[in-house]
Amino acid sequence: MPHKILMRWLGLVIAAQVMMLATPQFTSGAAAGDFCNETSYVLQMSVAHKSVAHKSVTSRVVRGWYALLPGACFTPKEQTPKNSALFVHAYSDEAHSAPDDALVFDGDVLFCANPHEDFQFTNKAQGGVFCHTKQASTAVPLGFAPVAKNGTVRFAEKQNFSRKRAIIAGVQRLLRDLGYDIGAIDGIGGGRTRAAINAYRGRENITSQIDNAALMRHLLKTLRRDAKKRGLHICNNTKTAVRVAIGQVVKAGFRSQGWFVVAAGACRPSLAQKLDDRYYFYYAEAIAPSLAQNLIAGDSVKTWRGRMPLCTKHTRFVLDTHEHCAARGLDETLFRKIDTKAAIHWQIDLD
Repeated sequence: MPHKILMRWLGLVIAAQVMMLATPQFTSGAAAGDFCNETSYVLQMSVAHKSVAHKSVTSRVVRGWYALLPGACFTPKEQTPKNSALFVHAYSDEAHSAPDDALVFDGDVLFCANPHEDFQFTNKAQGGVFCHTKQASTAVPLGFAPVAKNGTVRFAEKQNFSRKRAIIAGVQRLLRDLGYDIGAIDGIGGGRTRAAINAYRGRENITSQIDNAALMRHLLKTLRRDAKKRGLHICNNTKTAVRVAIGQVVKAGFRSQGWFVVAAGACRPSLAQKLDDRYYFYYAEAIAPSLAQNLIAGDSVKTWRGRMPLCTKHTRFVLDTHEHCAARGLDETLFRKIDTKAAIHWQIDLD
């Protein structure tokens, strides 16, 4: 890794755009402390607090993940510490099988988080952000956005659903992810949506009456179960946690997205979608014992790379443009090519 990234990782971050392919927004409301999901996606959300004590020691408390169903609002039980700033990071649940519309709500303030596991992480230090510790062995820096302590954060996408319409849109999206024909995701619903719900209930032997929230939980459980049979899965056969970025061909050219953190000896899905293309790309690197070591070690960190140059960045990202990476404050990373031979499921083994 080039040394120029050192300052960005330690907190002097370039102004980060919200990374998504739809257009989510943060807006403030009147109900204190609530986070409301007005998108058609199940969101995973993490909240963080930061305060500066004496002698410039910064205290950071990060908790996650809170699952937010479409149309739901949530207030974390934990109170915001006095004289501290509040931040949030959220992303569409990776079980969704349509990465063309993946959402990421983020900002340019770095906090450590375990991207794929529930966690509570507390760090008190003078200076930079140090992630990989005994307390959080697979933690990585994610970008968080500041929010008002006494306002409501409203997560929205470009369709700008109301909370009521987001519930129906959420049911529609989960049904579409499972392969049902529901027409447009409009948050209104019609004959095709009702037919798909009835077909799903028959498939899963759901005979009792359930509300839309319970239906979404059923759909999400089924989607996660089916995800094991499709997509790209990453298996880390080493003794160190790794982080992985995936590349794929899209209509506009190429897309890169990451990071997917895989603990030592574990396997996890990266792309939950059915593999419609033959060729995919990946880059992986070991996570050093501390963020500082990852930066200073540079190329001595174990990597799995190839010859395909794609843009990446050090927090969670989804990128469709891969020209002039450095000029845009990004890194050019060399990805390995995978030939899946048109299989719907493929496993990447990191040895």
